[in-house]
Amino acid sequence: MIRFENSGPEYAPDALLAVAVLVGVWLLVTVGRYVRADRGTRVSMRQALRVRWGWVRLARMAGLTVTDKTPSLLAQITAQKDGLAPAPRVLTPKIKVKPDRFGVIVRARTLPQVGVEEYQKSARFLADAWRCTRVSVLPDGPGRVVIRGVRSDPLTTPTAHRPTGLPPVDLTRWELGIDEYAAKVCVSLANVPGVTVAGVPGAGKTSGVNKFVCDFAPSASVQIAGADGKVSRASEGDYADLVKRMFAFCGDNLDEANARSRPDDHSRRRPLGLPRLGLQPRRGPPRRPRLAPQGTGTPVRGRRGLLMASPPLTALHAAEAAPALDLLTVPQVMVRLQLGRSAVYDLLRSGQLASITLGRARRIPTHALTDFIRTRLDEKAA
Repeated sequence: MIRFENSGPEYAPDALLAVAVLVGVWLLVTVGRYVRADRGTRVSMRQALRVRWGWVRLARMAGLTVTDKTPSLLAQITAQKDGLAPAPRVLTPKIKVKPDRFGVIVRARTLPQVGVEEYQKSARFLADAWRCTRVSVLPDGPGRVVIRGVRSDPLTTPTAHRPTGLPPVDLTRWELGIDEYAAKVCVSLANVPGVTVAGVPGAGKTSGVNKFVCDFAPSASVQIAGADGKVSRASEGDYADLVKRMFAFCGDNLDEANARSRPDDHSRRRPLGLPRLGLQPRRGPPRRPRLAPQGTGTPVRGRRGLLMASPPLTALHAAEAAPALDLLTVPQVMVRLQLGRSAVYDLLRSGQLASITLGRARRIPTHALTDFIRTRLDEKAA
């Protein structure tokens, strides 16, 4: 009697089970992402699937492949002397597809004779095949390109901005929004005296300025002044909800606006926000006001008004809580300088910040704080 035993490996069922578990986990994660995604992202996820499945055929039709007549190492080893020559290989660039609410982002490899120019020439063909309104091709490092396919126009899609309420990490970076390819657009405010916001009516200038104020308002290093020629009171107009965050506001009163903005009028001009911050106007020839030790102010001009943000000496809510007196307490100086108690007392003990003693109380004159700040600014400028 002959018995046949299974000669296969004993770990084969375990391996199949592990593969099945991995596939199930992948499917579960994919379905979870699809369920949690919004409507636009779901359409893009289905679009990304079509892009992956049809890429090999599409690349050949678009001329993005290369024919390699050199046989591979395995073909050279297995080839026979009298046999037929190995068939040439058709190389197709590898891609990675990532969907978002506006379309797909495809990162592809380059090949010999298939570089950035060839991808850019095929952009229209790819847009039609992927059902996109526009496609852009940009280099993404050596041997890589990024292909951005936009299904819906980001400039016409309504968007909502929710401020986090946290101070921005970089005060020299202003995030405006996205461009026509849904890429983030940022403006550098470093060493920039001003930024002009212009456009046709309804283009979102006021919304952009409001976003700027909402993003920078939580920072203790920003002051904001507003001017709106459409209204006569601060409680009216497009910036009525932001007036509480401003230390100065001008309406349609031209005399008041000119008195605050003309640098050559000493009798009528008072530096914006100085009384509320407990500082005194600088005496002597007219100079550009320096409200802060960090850089220059950044005015944001629009068709309907002006908003100026400049680095101050303290947060506005804390400055409003402290009245503009000739003598300041140590906690008030701590708020204005954004320093701790020990650091302020070190300045007082070293004589860098002048003070007087009234009984057991320590008071700092306002002009002493002003002189201290000006001295530090002059030392930094030198």
